[in-house]
Amino acid sequence: MRIYMVRHGQSVGNEQRLFFGHSDYPLTPMGEDQALAVALKLSQRPEFNIKRCYSSDLIRAYRTAEIITKALTIPIIKEPGLREQHMGALEGLTFDEAMLRYPDNVKAMLKDWTKASGIEGGETYSDMKVRAMSVIERLIIQDENILIVSHSGAMRAILTGLLDAPNELGNKFYFEHGKYSVIETNKDGACMLRAYNV
Repeated sequence: MRIYMVRHGQSVGNEQRLFFGHSDYPLTPMGEDQALAVALKLSQRPEFNIKRCYSSDLIRAYRTAEIITKALTIPIIKEPGLREQHMGALEGLTFDEAMLRYPDNVKAMLKDWTKASGIEGGETYSDMKVRAMSVIERLIIQDENILIVSHSGAMRAILTGLLDAPNELGNKFYFEHGKYSVIETNKDGACMLRAYNV
């Protein structure tokens, strides 16, 4: 089977350069255009044979999924487990505000996001990975091509989880807004990254 992964289009939170893991910001006009662009790409490839879409329930991801699934005429299932990492007390802060209030935590996150500790009610990277991978492991046994619409952090966690790679490798990947990547799994459970930011 193949897992097609799409990062949501640009959101208001991205535009304002906020920390906003679980905070719910809508797409910007640019984000809507990015979702339309990836919908067009995927709809022009019927050989992908994508059967259904599983989306984070946050509006920036779910709206992206709505645009894509309309073009593909496939159903969407909301999966809260595909949400971004909860940023705790950082939620809603700009980078400058976060640096003033939590300089040590933010510096640690910039050095290695996957090892940084959660901040006042937030999740660690490992917490998020367990949550996201529990969804993916349940979906893989269905053995059909699926679309995942999620967030950068969650997608890094899923990628390293499926490739059985160390968490730190997630720091090396950047998923662009409104682009798709593809992971293929075989019957033995081995996985391969087949496409990235298309």
